[in-house]
Amino acid sequence: MSNMAILSNETYGAVTINSAQNSTAIYAPGAEHVAYLVVASAASSPVGTTITIQGSIDNTNWAALSSAISVTGNGAFSVDLTTKQCSYIYYRLAYARSSGSYVATTTALTKGSPL
Repeated sequence: MSNMAILSNETYGAVTINSAQNSTAIYAPGAEHVAYLVVASAASSPVGTTITIQGSIDNTNWAALSSAISVTGNGAFSVDLTTKQCSYIYYRLAYARSSGSYVATTTALTKGSPL
């Protein structure tokens, strides 16, 4: 097993999710592990929301890489990829929202072999 270095560790401030939207894309061409952590605010209602990791080779065309994770209440929810799924250059988190809105903070972490 190779030693993996942290390639990026980014936290995005509180964002109001009130429709389908995507997080900022991260550039991680050497990623062997990609994970996102979403923390829903206690003052919001995230029920009816799903999160999915998407990948792209050109930052334009995106493919779903993970199963949709349902955000069922306030608290922390995570979604991550296995090594076999990390063959893209850009990654982002896609939010799907059926109704209402909620506030969430998102952290993205990528690990891999430094280029």
